[in-house]
Amino acid sequence: MIFRSEKVNFRTKNLKKLNNRIAEDSALINTSKKLIEESEKQLRHLLDSIPEIVLVIQDGRLKLTNSWGGGLLNLETDSQYDGGLYKHLSSNSREVFWENIHRSASGEPVPPYEVSLIDSAGAEKIKLVRTSPITFQGNPALLVVMSDITAMKRNEQKLKEFGELTDKENKAKARFISMLSHDLRSPFQGLLGIGSILSEDFEKMDRPKMKEMIRLLNDSLQGQYKLLDDLLTWTRFQNDKSEPVRENLYFHDVVESVFKIFESTAATKSISLINMIPGHVLVNGDRKMLNLVIRNLISNAIKFSYPGDGVVVDYEEKGGLHIITVTDTGIGMPPALYTKMNAGEWGLSKPGTGGEKGSGLGLGMVREIVSRHGGKIELFSEENKGTSVTIILPR
Repeated sequence: MIFRSEKVNFRTKNLKKLNNRIAEDSALINTSKKLIEESEKQLRHLLDSIPEIVLVIQDGRLKLTNSWGGGLLNLETDSQYDGGLYKHLSSNSREVFWENIHRSASGEPVPPYEVSLIDSAGAEKIKLVRTSPITFQGNPALLVVMSDITAMKRNEQKLKEFGELTDKENKAKARFISMLSHDLRSPFQGLLGIGSILSEDFEKMDRPKMKEMIRLLNDSLQGQYKLLDDLLTWTRFQNDKSEPVRENLYFHDVVESVFKIFESTAATKSISLINMIPGHVLVNGDRKMLNLVIRNLISNAIKFSYPGDGVVVDYEEKGGLHIITVTDTGIGMPPALYTKMNAGEWGLSKPGTGGEKGSGLGLGMVREIVSRHGGKIELFSEENKGTSVTIILPR
């Protein structure tokens, strides 16, 4: 009996020890749970403080997202595949995203990459995605951070477009300088030749020959003056970015004043100048600038018209806009030149029907002036059928 009693006491002691150990283990487990919960709270607090979309993906499921990502995308955690992320990715980005998730899950390093994402408000954003392996709740998982780089990409695109525009302008200016040096040198050679003939042979010339030489001299000087005037005006417009000094102008009178300047030139080629703008039409704009616009367009129309043709300035009011069109039925432009001129290239020109030369700056100045008035121009030309330039200005 004594032996049995001792055996019972021994078992009782072992049970007590076991119960104590179980209690200690239970307390340790509870403490561990609290630590894990506290760690998860701290992790969530940390993730919520990051102003980026942060996701924890485990076994193809979205296990955790921060408040920024959840609020922006309305994601549901612990859902299958992507937690609703799939529907927010653009069609091109879905395959890229999940391919990189699988690569990261298999242990392959994946460099940052871009995806296009549509948020819950319908706005398209460009995201830079970074993926890192982590341990979440004791198991392998992936931490995915999506940073918004939309503004940066837009700025990159603007810089690219600016660079292309600058390159285009530099090439155009180089072409213009080359053309200008040629156009300035060639007429001077002619002037020097005429001057040499006049100085050496003046006494020997009969009156008709003398008159012809003086006419050639005058034509050359007029051409040089026009070239220099265009160049100075173009330079002034490039340097002076001031706004137009506006006033209400009776545009019929503006056109008539320009017609008077070109009366003799038009008469020499038997070209009719026709003003179809009603006398009551008022255009609000800078008198000098708009006068320069009409002068350039009329000058070009006369230059490229055949003898006996007509140059018409027409008007239409449409949708609260002044629509003023200068039309000729002259030589027009070949397709290649028309395409370049319509694209806004300048420094391009060809001889007129009477051999007249130009600087190729006129249409560029016209575009610049009309743009400063809040308007635009439209150009239409067909070879051997003529050209029309339409000025569209707000009323």
